[in-house]
Amino acid sequence: MSLERATAAVRLTVGVAALVLTLVPIALHAATTQESALIPELEILRPFLGSWDGALDVDPDHVWQRRSWIPILKGQAIRDTRAVPEADFEAEAIVFFDREEGVVSYIGITDNGYVTRGEITFEGGEFMQMGDQIMPDGVMRTTRTTCRFMDDGTMIERFWSLEDDEWQAGHSIIYMPTLGDD
Repeated sequence: MSLERATAAVRLTVGVAALVLTLVPIALHAATTQESALIPELEILRPFLGSWDGALDVDPDHVWQRRSWIPILKGQAIRDTRAVPEADFEAEAIVFFDREEGVVSYIGITDNGYVTRGEITFEGGEFMQMGDQIMPDGVMRTTRTTCRFMDDGTMIERFWSLEDDEWQAGHSIIYMPTLGDD
């Protein structure tokens, strides 16, 4: 076998392995989320179900945050948990359909005392959470988070806060389904 053919064979093998390692977690994630019950008003959130590894957009190779979306209460709500081990930070939110208001709502709390309440909407293929965050000292600010699924199976989440009537961009997180998610 010539050196060129051997090199081409190695490249093909590495390329196939990389493709398999990329597609397996996405396929596992999709399979597990199809089995979970949700009420009709929360079905639009099905693609988010499962576990995700998140990396800050400034350091995409470093898993910074673990996040999971799990149906609870027979599909009446979704528990959204986040953990940033390096920062000793955890947060949890409950997403539910508010029958009185006719909207998907959430309430969240962090381990450092922040409480956030708001609504979830979908516009132009993008999921948006908008609400008020109450800090431990009682100061309140309006926040906005958007999530968009990309063609490669990743999800990008972007954060903003309203300051002096202008949206100020915060950080962004790139998520990939967690390998072996069940």
